[in-house]
Amino acid sequence: MDRKILLIEDEEELAKDVAKSIQDAEFICRVTHSVPDALVKIRNEKFDVILLDLKLKQGSGVTLAETIRANKGGFNYATPILVTSAHVDADALENLKSLVNGFMVKPYNSDALIDKIKQLLPKT
Repeated sequence: MDRKILLIEDEEELAKDVAKSIQDAEFICRVTHSVPDALVKIRNEKFDVILLDLKLKQGSGVTLAETIRANKGGFNYATPILVTSAHVDADALENLKSLVNGFMVKPYNSDALIDKIKQLLPKT
């Protein structure tokens, strides 16, 4: 079974590099750079892990995580969410604790990211 990862990252060059690392690890990677597009993908496609940047140009990663978790009947209500951000402060961490499954602070090593994704994958 192919494992699908959704990468929500507004820095396009970084997104391209991260997506390549994810694909090299033999996962399918869908990339979006905006909250509106992420919402469309989340509503229409099931993912195994969601990688979420907190500071997005067209919205907040915190708000997006809240939206995902509030939609109990949605495809991705229980999908593990890994926050990947350079801007993680104590207040953001406190607000996100009940919504996400982990944090990685940028810059991060791509091998560490792949290891974390593998840890978060639902067992089949």
